[in-house]
Amino acid sequence: MYDWLQRWATVAPDRIAIDEVERGRVTTYGELDRRAQRLATAWRSLGLVPGSRVAMLCSSRSEVFEALFAAAKSQLTLVPLNWRLSAPELTNICADAAPSMLVYDDVHAETAAALLDGHPVDVPVALESPAFGHHRRWEDLIEGARTVAPSAVDLDDVPL
Repeated sequence: MYDWLQRWATVAPDRIAIDEVERGRVTTYGELDRRAQRLATAWRSLGLVPGSRVAMLCSSRSEVFEALFAAAKSQLTLVPLNWRLSAPELTNICADAAPSMLVYDDVHAETAAALLDGHPVDVPVALESPAFGHHRRWEDLIEGARTVAPSAVDLDDVPL
């Protein structure tokens, strides 16, 4: 399957892919591809298998794109959760989606804790500060993973 991000990382690695003005953070295509590949490797090393779901509860930020591309590279399904919904509504969505991982930011940590009470996941991940001691940190996953070539993905491999 065509890896759009990898192609742009090869053609224009220093071109800006994401410019987060509010956070003062700029991400190039090369950096985005490296981070997404390392994240995909980290997720697979945590036991997530093709077809597993990764729920993400956060405001708009570059990590959403990292997760989107990492999910595609590792044959996982990203389940973006609308932060405007109430905890009971999100709990129903999580019950239906059955994610193996929940990623959350500091702003939505309280809602994430409520979600985890109603629907425990195998791997809770904090974008900033973990709400609980056993939760993993996003940056630790990326920094601790090595970059490996993605496995071949066929169009028929897309998880449902």
